[in-house]
Amino acid sequence: MHNKGAGTVTTSAMLVDWVQALSSGIRHQSFSSGNVEWVEPLPPHASERDIVFEEGTVFVCESDQEIQSVQETEPIIVVCQALSEAPLPTRRRNALIAETALSKQAFASSLQKRIRAIARWEHDLDRISAERGSYQEMLDISRDVLGNLITISDSTYRLLAYTPDMPTDDPITNELIEKGFHGERAVTRFRETKALSRWAKQGKTHYSGNKVTKNPSMNHVFKVNGAYFLQMVMTCNNVPYSQGLLDTFDILASHVKAHIRRCQSYESQAYAKGTELLSALIAGKELPQDIVAQQARSIGLPENGTVRLYAIKPKAADMENLGYLTRRIGAALPDNPIVLQDGIAYLVARAQGADRAIEAPLSSLIDFSHVDVAVSGLLPTMQNLDKGARQTAVAFEYDSMARSCEHDGLDKCDPFARFEDYLFDHLLFSDKKDYAFLQFCLDTSVIARIRENRRNMRPSDDEVLRCYLTHECSANQTAEALGVHRNTVLNRIGAMTEREGLDLDSPKTRIGLISLFHLSDLLESGKGRLGPASTSV
Repeated sequence: MHNKGAGTVTTSAMLVDWVQALSSGIRHQSFSSGNVEWVEPLPPHASERDIVFEEGTVFVCESDQEIQSVQETEPIIVVCQALSEAPLPTRRRNALIAETALSKQAFASSLQKRIRAIARWEHDLDRISAERGSYQEMLDISRDVLGNLITISDSTYRLLAYTPDMPTDDPITNELIEKGFHGERAVTRFRETKALSRWAKQGKTHYSGNKVTKNPSMNHVFKVNGAYFLQMVMTCNNVPYSQGLLDTFDILASHVKAHIRRCQSYESQAYAKGTELLSALIAGKELPQDIVAQQARSIGLPENGTVRLYAIKPKAADMENLGYLTRRIGAALPDNPIVLQDGIAYLVARAQGADRAIEAPLSSLIDFSHVDVAVSGLLPTMQNLDKGARQTAVAFEYDSMARSCEHDGLDKCDPFARFEDYLFDHLLFSDKKDYAFLQFCLDTSVIARIRENRRNMRPSDDEVLRCYLTHECSANQTAEALGVHRNTVLNRIGAMTEREGLDLDSPKTRIGLISLFHLSDLLESGKGRLGPASTSV
């Protein structure tokens, strides 16, 4: 019949406040609906057996017949022109009668819009938290929902955030906003009213009246490891206190609490995992080798061994998922450090035989979480993470172009954007080329590894592979061109593909290898080494 907003919290007290705002008068008859997910007008000519009640649903009625069609235990709102004429039997319970000129359809629609507004608000609060946004951003989007001034201060009484453009005549609150911290007068007031001892014990949203401030207020104390951490206070100088207002404030408090937990968890994880080291290396900072080696060991990465960099980036329309993704990836791959940098989650992995173990859990996130994942080439050491980050940027750029154009050569079975697959595109389309970067890409490529193997043999492995690709993977033509037996070609190619994990049936693989050979020619001719350098990818 309808789609409910999953996770949305609208209490019966909040609903009562909204009904009151839409009415010239209301009357309660033991109304209690629990959390409300949907409000809708009762269908016309419905009988009791026709109505399927779902938990969280409230029906709006306007006649005796309609009231009789809803079970007496289920919550209803009755709209009428005058309370004295309300068509409600005295025995009826769990009902709210509203005096209004609105029809039941218009009344239900207005209430449902407010439920959706709460859902959007909660979604936006989640998004801000997922992006590791600020408390100020959370208060900014809460201004119109709560309608009162809210402040957030820390355990040192320093102001962290407050609702903008919401004046108050309370001297303590004004001093906090003006100075950026609670002064001696405020602290003295806290002691006089025994507020400090109450806050130490407080674990939920509390209505304070005007014990501390001039105006009635609500507050919530947030603790970390049992210790006072933050306090959020709402001064009820515009919208007066009600249970519905407290419930709404409590929704905000729950999201702030989750944000604190998320940030604390991430920061502790970041410290434990040595993400400061990773951030510095990804940014291209030069660090002493002994420091890199020491910190690499502490996070379970090789000091000098080969690593690979995975870059996970939420799609443009779904940027709110980054913090959430980091937690999911960390849970799925607890032995691999992750660092957030410039809107991208970078995961560093040992390269020796670990690709499948890393990529299996990552691939399950791609469609479900609406992310793109780019993969660097093999990186000889941790000191090369900046090069890996540039490689993933190249992969993101050209993979996006290929997928938007539905490129015929794109292997849609591979969910990852791999740098090796887009080196040719980079060579072809990049206006400025950083030849030092290209030399690094060649030196760390599969071609370099192939050249190191059997380099004293004639023909060498790289000569066999290049000739094989040139002759469109024909063993006979390759053997004839090189003057060797066909079986020699097949054995050499088979050993290379197995050792390096090459799929020569893939057009992307073949194009990538050919582009590496062309890059080698360019650099070995001296054009690349003598060409202008650029820092741009």
